[in-house]
Amino acid sequence: MMQVSSMTVVMQRGLVLTWECGLKEIICESDSLDAISTLNLPVDTLEHCDLFQKIQELLLLSWTVHFVFVHRDGNLVADWLVKRGAWDNNDYSELLEPCAELFHLLHCDLA
Repeated sequence: MMQVSSMTVVMQRGLVLTWECGLKEIICESDSLDAISTLNLPVDTLEHCDLFQKIQELLLLSWTVHFVFVHRDGNLVADWLVKRGAWDNNDYSELLEPCAELFHLLHCDLA
């Protein structure tokens, strides 16, 4: 069973945000194979730490959530956003336009 990581924390925050926005069909991509493998287990088999209990509760809501593995090299923007979200003490941050570092990563992901 995986340990709680910054990726798992950000996934939980993202699920809360998407639910609050009213989205009902979610594909959550991650380069953390451990997180994806664990979260793709049946809900009743997840480790019972506080964070996984919160994710379990979210997965039982009336919506569809799929967890999908993507390679980090092909998803630099998501990797940067996850790291930023893990370091950010706010529940929600809105980026109206990409900062210079993120803009560069957008170009790398498109290449």
